[in-house]
Amino acid sequence: MNIMQQIAIDAQRDKCRNLFVECLTRHPRFATKPEYTRWFYACELERSCHNAAIEECNRDHILADWNNNGFVNRYSALVAKYSENLDPLSSLKCSVLGDMMDDGVIKPNQVAQLTSRDINPLATAHEYAEISIRQEQHVDKKYSTRYRCQKCNSKNILVEDRQLGAIDEASHNRLQCDSCGNVWFMK
Repeated sequence: MNIMQQIAIDAQRDKCRNLFVECLTRHPRFATKPEYTRWFYACELERSCHNAAIEECNRDHILADWNNNGFVNRYSALVAKYSENLDPLSSLKCSVLGDMMDDGVIKPNQVAQLTSRDINPLATAHEYAEISIRQEQHVDKKYSTRYRCQKCNSKNILVEDRQLGAIDEASHNRLQCDSCGNVWFMK
């Protein structure tokens, strides 16, 4: 990498650090802290995003290089996600992430390892409540004696309606023998 490329990369990373400084300046707990403290936190946040982008790219076999749009997009998405969650004036209107960092619950260099639920529990509470309700639901299985298993001749058959083709095509019945587990489809 030549010196001009390194300067361009440093400028990009500095923009992201400055974005984090702006977000921290608007945060009630960080607004009164010295500028060097906000800069330290911003550097750690940016480093966390950079390292997470590298890990994601390595996991997905993508070249973690600033000349690769896949890497740059992942890095930019992480910076946007955490700046949005950090800025109390953003559309999320949440300061939980900044509060947790100020309380020492999480370190700024580990922020990119957190899930959305960890970062903003209030924003995801409704979704997790809905998931919990759906996990507790029970669907009764439909059995039929209309069909006969071709393997064991049993007439105790579980019937499920499946849309295997396009929406304008007829659905198929997935038939499964309760005795031997044999599966077949019928229109």
